Amino acid sequence: MDTHPGSLTQLPHYETPLIGRMRATNAVLDLLRSSSVRLLTLVGESGTGKTRLSLQVAEIVGSEFPDGQYFVALAPVDNPTFVVPTIAQTLNILESSEMSLIESIAQFCGDKKMLLLLDNIEQVRAASAEVVMLLERTTNLKILVTSQVPLEVANETTFAVPPLALPDPNTDLEPAALLNFSAIALFVDRIQAVQHKFVLTKQQAPAVVEICRQVQGLPLAIELIAAHSAALSPSDLLMLVRNRLALSRTSPSQGSRNRILTPVLDWCYSRLDPAAQTLFSRLGVFVGGSTNEAINSIYQALDQTKPTISVLVDKHLVMQEELPGQMVRYIMLDAIREYAHQRLHKLNDYTKVFNQHLDYYVKLSKAAYDGWRGSEQLLWTQRLNAEIHNLRAAIVWSLRPALAEQSLALCAAMWRFWYAQGHLSEGRRWLEQAIQNNPNPKSVALADALNSAGILAHSQGDYLPAEGYFEQSAALQREHGNVLGLSRTLNNLGMIAHGHLEYEKALAYSEESVQSSEQLNEQMGAAGTLGNIGLILAAMGRIAEAQAAHDRSLRLRREFGSASEIANCLENLGSLALHQGQLPAAEDYLAESLALYAAVADKTGTSFTQITLAHVKVCQGALAMAQLLLVEALYTDQELSNLAGLSNGFVVGILLLTQTQQYQQAAQLAGRVRHLRQAIGAPLPHYDQITFSTLETQLQQMLGAQDWQEHIQSGEALSNEAAIALIAQVPITAD
Repeated sequence: MDTHPGSLTQLPHYETPLIGRMRATNAVLDLLRSSSVRLLTLVGESGTGKTRLSLQVAEIVGSEFPDGQYFVALAPVDNPTFVVPTIAQTLNILESSEMSLIESIAQFCGDKKMLLLLDNIEQVRAASAEVVMLLERTTNLKILVTSQVPLEVANETTFAVPPLALPDPNTDLEPAALLNFSAIALFVDRIQAVQHKFVLTKQQAPAVVEICRQVQGLPLAIELIAAHSAALSPSDLLMLVRNRLALSRTSPSQGSRNRILTPVLDWCYSRLDPAAQTLFSRLGVFVGGSTNEAINSIYQALDQTKPTISVLVDKHLVMQEELPGQMVRYIMLDAIREYAHQRLHKLNDYTKVFNQHLDYYVKLSKAAYDGWRGSEQLLWTQRLNAEIHNLRAAIVWSLRPALAEQSLALCAAMWRFWYAQGHLSEGRRWLEQAIQNNPNPKSVALADALNSAGILAHSQGDYLPAEGYFEQSAALQREHGNVLGLSRTLNNLGMIAHGHLEYEKALAYSEESVQSSEQLNEQMGAAGTLGNIGLILAAMGRIAEAQAAHDRSLRLRREFGSASEIANCLENLGSLALHQGQLPAAEDYLAESLALYAAVADKTGTSFTQITLAHVKVCQGALAMAQLLLVEALYTDQELSNLAGLSNGFVVGILLLTQTQQYQQAAQLAGRVRHLRQAIGAPLPHYDQITFSTLETQLQQMLGAQDWQEHIQSGEALSNEAAIALIAQVPITAD
């Protein structure tokens, strides 16, 4: 199985053809195309082929949804709390401190013609209210759901996915006629992949028909039986499968789904050799798939040799997924994975398997933390995104006193990922749970977790809790003599003081942080803090020292840093040059910064630099180019729900509107800036605040007190989209 990356269509693609679903496909297409249907749920037992049918429909209607089709796999999600974050991750939407994540998703979808495919929602049906809310707050979005049960919400249309067609038991048809029935056609197609010379004959037909009847035309059961047929004839297969099914029917505790799939899976499992059985069971520890490296780690920890996984792939118990630039992943359909998970709990060493699963993801998160600051930042982002369900499962397993150190280590190392993906609340929630569950108040790992919790709290505008976390972390780091950890925490305390405009205090923290980093020859840490020192010194008016700090930071980051870190240094230098009137130098710094951010697809960094470059262009009189850069950056920040970026960009927008004598619109933008900074809970950055204050004074003089106040108030009530429109609609001729 693969996907279609790099486009607005993000749908899995299966190599095997979909057989016998033409009538169901047409029926679903008619419903989905109806103007009165916005929420369509395909309902059926596990194994009926709901996912394949939904994907077939989505492929056909692709051109009818020009703003994209997005597949959200919910089978690995077992907590309704994570449904909305999973949708947001699929759409690349970041969290905002001004609105909930579901509101950010609704704002992103807006009036776009999009199709959202929510696959396997039944175990998290409690999130249905958010699905309805999303539809209520958008105009053209349609949602196609697959579920074992209806959502039972307002305006839901359901379609019962039928089993594959079977011939009437009282008819005697020729083999060619039998192939017109989808269940028979599927069995023959799949068994031919195993027994290449197989041909449906008059003699074999009754056994084939009876096999398909025994499993009630359930596609997954038919595929599994065919895949495990090896050299068995249909008659032999029928005898073995019928015996298994007969045993299951004597168990009153089995649901209708289990009465078919469980005995079929029991039979498939029995056909594996002992080593393959163990491998299959251990794969049940993984959620949302696994890599060969992850699987090998469990066998290495148990000092065992892993059998080849290809046998499970050949038997259709595991699917292989390949994405460009990423490791091959092995995934299971949800019904098979659930069965494997049950088998895992029957192994004597299942606790060791879960512990090793945790240990692997602790090591992976630590490697990602270190790798994030190097040249492979984008690769680590992709890798952790692919492992998000396993990481959550590992955290849940770790939340017990005996595993407290690993829990703290895993959550602490993940903060960069949560921050970059904009899922601040989830990351902070995990960290706070790990901190609360920790029985050792003097733990070294606790100090790192407190620092990480402080970073996420600060990013949410919760400055008081953030400062508390940082102070606790610093005290523990000093107590343990952890110089590197102390350096990082001091840098963060400096950032807090800077935000409060306590520049002397911020400088003292930051200088101690640099000294600690240099003591360990930790150049990366020193480089980051030097950039912050440059900002603090500039705010204090010590420009030459600020320039020197930024220059030194850039030298270190060019040698040791990631593309985003180098780009950030260049943006700082560009901003400093801009406000010293050195426009050509500022333009050069910012152009290089933009190219580096683009290389790693860093949207936040790109928009940040575009705003500064737009400011340069206004100062150069290139107003049309400034408008283009600024509007593009603001739409990106709106998509990412980046309130700080929006407020900074609106300051440049006020400058642009003032230059074009659009004074009333400029005053409205000033009102919007005030509203956003109040929501963030912090003043504008130093230079932005100077620009903003100067422009406010000018506009008050231009408009008069009453007119100024009226437009400030109307601007505070504007939406971000309306505020951006004020800038986008300014008539400016080409430069």
